[in-house]
Amino acid sequence: MLTKTVIKRDFENIDALLLSPVCTMLEYRNIGLASRLIRHSLAKVTVNGYKAVFFIGNPAFYSKFGLKSISNFNIKDTGDIPKQYTMGLELVEGFLGTKGGTISIC
Repeated sequence: MLTKTVIKRDFENIDALLLSPVCTMLEYRNIGLASRLIRHSLAKVTVNGYKAVFFIGNPAFYSKFGLKSISNFNIKDTGDIPKQYTMGLELVEGFLGTKGGTISIC
């Protein structure tokens, strides 16, 4: 599911998306379906002009798509999710940079 979210900075709000959860039925696991869904979703959001996507999930799985901890972008989540499970992806290189900000995941 893709949900609109906002990165709040001192003097601006930046539109972004949250992609979560990504799940498949047990009988469809381990055949690459979730990976295909993620790649398809990332292609769609890029075409629609979004420049950053955030994910909640297992870093061991999502890091293969280029996701990094939001701390790499100096972004903080206002929710209760442990920071290692909140990741971001720049769809336009340098878009998030290190200017920081906050997002509300939950």
